[in-house]
Amino acid sequence: MRILPTFNSIEELNAHLQTAINNALENEVAKGIKEVIQQEVRILVYGAGQPIWYERRNLSNGSLGDIGSMHSMVYNNTLFVTDNAKPKKQEQLNPLVENIEEGYWGKDKWWNIPRPFMSSAEDIILENKAHIIWLSEGLDRQGIKVK
Repeated sequence: MRILPTFNSIEELNAHLQTAINNALENEVAKGIKEVIQQEVRILVYGAGQPIWYERRNLSNGSLGDIGSMHSMVYNNTLFVTDNAKPKKQEQLNPLVENIEEGYWGKDKWWNIPRPFMSSAEDIILENKAHIIWLSEGLDRQGIKVK
């Protein structure tokens, strides 16, 4: 059984709790979010059709949905998760996520229409309150029990 430290002030307790929360955000919550983003890329982006002009990287090698190309950080007690996949063609000016989320010019072909995988991932997480579950698991890992 893990014993929590004693605190001499509310400020010390708050600092301890915030450190534990940030740790859970950086680990369990970020991992869960990245997995949901990857799932939505698989469904909304890769499930939309098969390209004929290039070979898809399929969730690896820095592609969209590759967990290795995602970045997470906690700033001001808020977790930010981004998919930093680079376009296959380096002459594309916009980030790949922006192109896929908003769609390319024309929008007359399946690959040009918006495929809002990040928005969908956020909706799924909020609807299922998964972020709360992951945060609770992260705090529990650190010996802080929550209900």
